[in-house]
Amino acid sequence: MKAWRVVPVLLALTALILSACGPAPTPVVVEKEKVVEKPVVQTVVVEKEKVVEKPVVQTVVVEVTPEKGKPRYGGTLTVAVPGIVHLDCNGVNQYGLNEIVQQFYETLVDRDATGEIKPLLIKDIKVSDDGLVHTWTLQSGVKF
Repeated sequence: MKAWRVVPVLLALTALILSACGPAPTPVVVEKEKVVEKPVVQTVVVEKEKVVEKPVVQTVVVEVTPEKGKPRYGGTLTVAVPGIVHLDCNGVNQYGLNEIVQQFYETLVDRDATGEIKPLLIKDIKVSDDGLVHTWTLQSGVKF
């Protein structure tokens, strides 16, 4: 029973392969002559031009430059972050998770506004002359 189903499939595959291996059809250039008839537009001579003057309504747009805002203490800062899968900051590589996790986890280092690394739970970072060894001195009294 199964052999009868396989035979038509094999025949179809063979036909497809043989047709793909055949030569490509050569393009044939066919030239056709086409007659186009267009009516000739007659030239109209204008004897008199009339100038119409209308008053133009002008709208004056005044741009107001807003004052620079002055910094003020207090208020509410709302930040949009994507939904998080869970709060395991070491097990998830997700954009925006650090902003949430920093509320209850403290890391060894952080970056300041310029992007420079600054210590948080460590006292000092020493880098060897060749740049291959980094020595971090932890603050005393920090519990893990």
